[in-house]
Amino acid sequence: MASQPTGNIELLPEHNLARYCRPRMVSGGILSSDAFILRGEERFLSTNWLEYFHDTDRGIQMSGVRASLADKGFDIRPGGRFAVINIRLANQFVTRVQLRFLLLGQRNDPSHAGIFGYTTSDIDVAGDLSESVRELHPAIP
Repeated sequence: MASQPTGNIELLPEHNLARYCRPRMVSGGILSSDAFILRGEERFLSTNWLEYFHDTDRGIQMSGVRASLADKGFDIRPGGRFAVINIRLANQFVTRVQLRFLLLGQRNDPSHAGIFGYTTSDIDVAGDLSESVRELHPAIP
């Protein structure tokens, strides 16, 4: 694991985040933009910072995310997917607002990160984030 401090740290453009997408959010390998819509009182989109677990090995990174979510009691379901969001690419797709990608860290999930800068009514931003995704990984290998 990277020895990075946690707590509202701006992530770099070359970094990547993983967003868990429920099975109903992925159909035929196509990701729904619903996976990126903020709900209710949410102020940010919850994700995990992949480089926390390893600088480059995607397998190690995904295993780390799965373990972190399981440790928190998060319900990962068969058929679910992890969408990988590259920060630089996301910023190229999302031009309506300026997003911020922050490492939030939690004691039971130090890789916890958030995407800030849009609201529940920014449906187009959710669509743009969805379009920026270039990798989907099984939630349960």
